[in-house]
Amino acid sequence: MLLLESLSKKLVALTIAASLFGGCTKSESDAGEQRSGGNGRSFTVDCGIVLNGDMRNPVTADEGMEVRAQVADANVLVVEPTSGGQPQLIKLQGIGQGDEYSRKASMMLLRSITSGRLYYYPAGEGCIADVPGGRATVGSLVTSDGRSVAEELARTGLVPVSSNDVCGGDEIEGCLVALQETDELTAGELTEFLWKPESDSDGNLAVHTGPSNTIVTVNGETGENQGGGNGFGSLARFSRNGCAYSQPSIKVMNKDGIPYTIAGQTTFTVSDPCQRHCLEGGQLVRCYK
Repeated sequence: MLLLESLSKKLVALTIAASLFGGCTKSESDAGEQRSGGNGRSFTVDCGIVLNGDMRNPVTADEGMEVRAQVADANVLVVEPTSGGQPQLIKLQGIGQGDEYSRKASMMLLRSITSGRLYYYPAGEGCIADVPGGRATVGSLVTSDGRSVAEELARTGLVPVSSNDVCGGDEIEGCLVALQETDELTAGELTEFLWKPESDSDGNLAVHTGPSNTIVTVNGETGENQGGGNGFGSLARFSRNGCAYSQPSIKVMNKDGIPYTIAGQTTFTVSDPCQRHCLEGGQLVRCYK
């Protein structure tokens, strides 16, 4: 327990001001931006993406490969193209490995970040790194909502930033370090959470959380706190049913506006907003209670 409490203080999803690293960060108004361009969306991240030897920001979805991923280590994943093809081992550009305990925490966070659709961008031809268990291609992953997986890991401070990557790792090192050094105050890890897409009273979304007096926002809408209920400290009610909140961006804060975390992230989501989700083992999963 003491170890987990210690790690939870380190597992924070952080934000960086553009002034910290003006040469490679995006402006606040561009954060997580997805734009129409060519035949698909484009993603603007904080530090840029090394793609086939060139530093790029933004990158388009069409330039990447849509993949599913399984976590193999703190900075290593197995990706499989959604269109079919052979799985391959990849190492995240710019991210090193930490000690045994931080690696376990990083893998838990990685599973949460990479649970949905991803886009893979190879750093370049022949960009290979030695990793535990074999050799991996060096590259970057971006989530469907425009987040760089490497940047999300760097923000936690759990694993070191690496400048030793071939094919441009040194180009993003400074920016990743800036992300790593930007700390955000958090209220600690949530221990209880229930996403109830249709409440019994009005059929609209209800979000139960363990602490009392929490502030819950979903896609920018703040729920009406109606106190405790069903064994939870707080109940937030919303204006629409859960299905209406596509790819919900959820944030839970204490009465002072300081965010709680789930798996180190201050903003999180559920895989299917039409279904009940609860917090089990530090992750939001489908449940039936």
